[in-house]
Formats: sequence, C-alpha cells, structure tokens
Amino acid sequence: MVIEETEKRRTHEQILIQQSKMAAMGEMIGLIAHQWRQPLNIIGITVQDIKEAYQYGELNEKYINMIVETAKSQVFFMSKTIDDFRNFFNPSKEKVCFDVKTAIDELLAMYPEHPPLSVHWSCRTEADIPL
Repeated sequence: MVIEETEKRRTHEQILIQQSKMAAMGEMIGLIAHQWRQPLNIIGITVQDIKEAYQYGELNEKYINMIVETAKSQVFFMSKTIDDFRNFFNPSKEKVCFDVKTAIDELLAMYPEHPPLSVHWSCRTEADIPL
C-alpha cells in the first residue's frame, strides 16, 4: 500500500514537472515572438521597398547594399534574441559585465530611420568601463 502511494506521488510529481516545463517553453516562445515582431516588420517593409525602388528607378548598388545590411542586422538581432532567451533559461550564478552604451545602441539600431522615434540619451562612465 505504501509502495503504491509512493509510486503515485512520484508519477504526480513527474507530471507537474513536465507541465511546468511546458508552461516555461510556451512562455519563452511567446516572448521570442514578441521580440521578433519589429525585426520581421522591418524586413517585410524592406522587401516591399525593393519593388517600389525598382519601379522608380532607384535600384542601384548603394541601395542594394543598404537593403542587405538592414536585413542582415535584423536577422542577427533575431538570432541573438534566441541565444538571449536560451541563456535566460539556463541561468548561471556568475555576474557578467556588459557595456550599457552598446546595449542601448543595439536596441536603437532596431529602428533605423524610424521618424516617430526620437531618443536623446547620455551615458557617463569612467574610461568606458563595462558595467
């Protein structure tokens, strides 16, 4: 009788652990989807703009290079987002230094030539010491 109850409890615990993992995965997928919306939108608009640039005779090497760089930077951001979430769900105990200015610059780079966005910020550190 005790053995049966112990086995039932273990089975129930395993089910709860599995449900918890699935909930965490669902949350992670939702967060990644949220983070990917803007880069996907930028890539979509960029692709649409190629057609218009062709129609208006604006398609040249400089324009193609700009489009390629925009798309590459957005894809890089999306890839980095996956890595960031993967690392988030595998937390380590050690603190990691990072450059606040670089982090903000990467965030602002997501919105190239976005007219409604106007950001002014300043950052003072001693000799560019990572924080």
